[in-house]
Amino acid sequence: MKINREFTKSKKISYDEIDAELIPLVRELNKVGLKTTQCCIGHKEKEQAYLAINIKNIRHVVISNDPKEPYQRLIIYWDKD
Repeated sequence: MKINREFTKSKKISYDEIDAELIPLVRELNKVGLKTTQCCIGHKEKEQAYLAINIKNIRHVVISNDPKEPYQRLIIYWDKD
C-alpha cells in the first residue's frame, strides 16, 4: 500500500474546523481509535467528498462491488492497539 506522506502528517484539529456533515462520522471513527487526517464533504459541483485516516496494523481491505447495490462497500479490518 503506497502512502502519501502529505496526507498522513498528524495534527490536532478541532471539530470547528471539520465540515459539519462529517463530524458525526469523525467522532465515531475516533471512538474506535481511528484518527482522521483530512476530510472534505465536497463544496463545489462534481467535487468529491473524501476522508483520510491513519490505520495501524491493517489486516486487509475489501472493496465489495455487488451489482445489485447502487454503491461500493469498503471494509477495513485492523488490529486494535
